[in-house]
Amino acid sequence: MSSSLHENSAVESAIARASAEVWATILEFAIELPESFTDPDTVADNYYRQKWPPSHSNEESEYWAIEQTKTELRTVCSSWNSLLQRERYSHRFVSMLDVHYGYVPADALKRAERVSFRPAARGTPREGIASSEGWVSRCMEIIEAVGPIPMRIATEIPSVALQDFCDTLSSHAPSLVTVTVPRGTSSAFIFPATFESLPNLRHLHSAPSVLQLNAPPGATVEVANLVALTIGCGHESLRVNHQRWSFPALETLRLWSMDHPEEEARMEGLMTTLRVLGKSVRTLELPTSEMEDMPAEVWSLCPKVERLFTSHQVRSIPPPNHPIHTIGIPFVREHHIGYDEWTTYPHIPEFPGLRTVVINNPRAWDMIDEANYLFGYIRDCHSRGVRLEDANGFTYEERH
Repeated sequence: MSSSLHENSAVESAIARASAEVWATILEFAIELPESFTDPDTVADNYYRQKWPPSHSNEESEYWAIEQTKTELRTVCSSWNSLLQRERYSHRFVSMLDVHYGYVPADALKRAERVSFRPAARGTPREGIASSEGWVSRCMEIIEAVGPIPMRIATEIPSVALQDFCDTLSSHAPSLVTVTVPRGTSSAFIFPATFESLPNLRHLHSAPSVLQLNAPPGATVEVANLVALTIGCGHESLRVNHQRWSFPALETLRLWSMDHPEEEARMEGLMTTLRVLGKSVRTLELPTSEMEDMPAEVWSLCPKVERLFTSHQVRSIPPPNHPIHTIGIPFVREHHIGYDEWTTYPHIPEFPGLRTVVINNPRAWDMIDEANYLFGYIRDCHSRGVRLEDANGFTYEERH
């Protein structure tokens, strides 16, 4: 008992002797935002990894939890309150909806590195933003009034009047790196001017059936800095001048299938898209398709792809020395086999160089009782020296 009391006394003494600088460091650590929220590359990667429909809700909840911690720490003493009131710790994230309703001053945008443009929930009457166009106009009005802002991450920008929005951001948010476009907004084309307005853009991700590329006849459009892109492809791609685009730095590509009654047209649109966008891609996700087997042409159209995620059966063998080492397969419940698009179990390909198979569901091992065939996959992968993991990167053994 005395030893415990002595230890407690020593700790209390050390706390009492700690300098203001030490406490400042401790407090900074306590309210530090994770990279998953503030780093543009990490935010984009997390958005890309999410299955449909993508969302930023969990990330924002984490931010508000840290803000609650900051509020509680400010009540401890006046010095902590003074420290945590500094501008560098306030309004690191801003919702335009809060600015619109006056909950947050517009000047807060001058400190925000991440901004959400999510409008009010559909079906909720909100004065002044009765339409998507009205909301976009309101956002542009606020930004233009504030002046230059340090925003690096813009989430859930509506596709309505996208080009006008980007023109505004080009002069008011020159550091913008990551943009996401939500579902539930109108389908739109991305024109060369979009990227010309945002020359530093590295990540552009859209929800299903929203964005597609388009370029008028003329000189080739080079988008030099874009490294990650999520767009739609399908029959509309057939009349898009893809040959006018160049994405030399593109490494990550996720393709959504655009609606069309004919599977052949959707597949032709996919091939058209890959002929231009696939050259430098290292991580590729193909859209869901009714065709059972992945076209063998994908290997030649994507000669650098290392990680491939698809709902197709991958039966074709990649060319010798192809860098592919990871394949993502869908998670299919046992009772779905033989119905809908699932006529058979997902196929684990066999070819030299395959190191990892990813089941595209973060809860695959929690739901393995609904997919007993996965036990056979575990044994098969073990015998071949191939790692089998869920979408979070864990093997069955690591989760149990």
